Amino acid sequence: MSTTATQAEQEKDTRQSDQEATNNGNENLEGLANEIKEKANGDETTVGELLEMIDGRGFGPLILLPAFISASPIGAIPGMSIVTGLLIIIIAVQMLFRSGHPWVPQRLKEFSFSKDRLEYGIEKTLPYIRFVDKYVYERWTFLVVGPMHYVVALLLIAISFTYFPLALVPFGVLLPGLANTLLAVAITVRDGLVLTLGLLVGSIGSYIMVAYWPF
Repeated sequence: MSTTATQAEQEKDTRQSDQEATNNGNENLEGLANEIKEKANGDETTVGELLEMIDGRGFGPLILLPAFISASPIGAIPGMSIVTGLLIIIIAVQMLFRSGHPWVPQRLKEFSFSKDRLEYGIEKTLPYIRFVDKYVYERWTFLVVGPMHYVVALLLIAISFTYFPLALVPFGVLLPGLANTLLAVAITVRDGLVLTLGLLVGSIGSYIMVAYWPF
């Protein structure tokens, strides 16, 4: 009896997660970026405030935000690669357990940076965001739904662990940050082709890290 109930609950969670992905896929990423820029108040913006702006939109946008930051000019802020890497790992681990409302440590939420930095980072990356909106759409969904949900979560965790040694290298997080951004876009829009590109970029970044590690 309990086994049947557990299976039913897991199937319900899977359907809800896939429905979230479908809803998020219908969102315009440029609109989401502009919404974040408009809602940022005051001279300083915290990570917690940014996460609250996209709360309830599913795991995709929640991971996309720190991944995007790590691959953007904002990622050059000292300590930002560590913060974004930890955020992605924490949220991706909760993806494995289908947590309905991801938990983030208060210390990470309190990490702040200037609103000017945020606006600059968004403005510099808007051309790429528009490109994503134009060419990314739902396809090859078998790569991003069902059991692949867990595979993507593990990939995000593995790639994010490379943030920590690469934080010692100027802009060292660029390639893994781009890989995580592509993976997050893939699960947000349900685009298996983008997921494949993310895996390719992640593999290239890992090879370069191992082959040319300077320390």
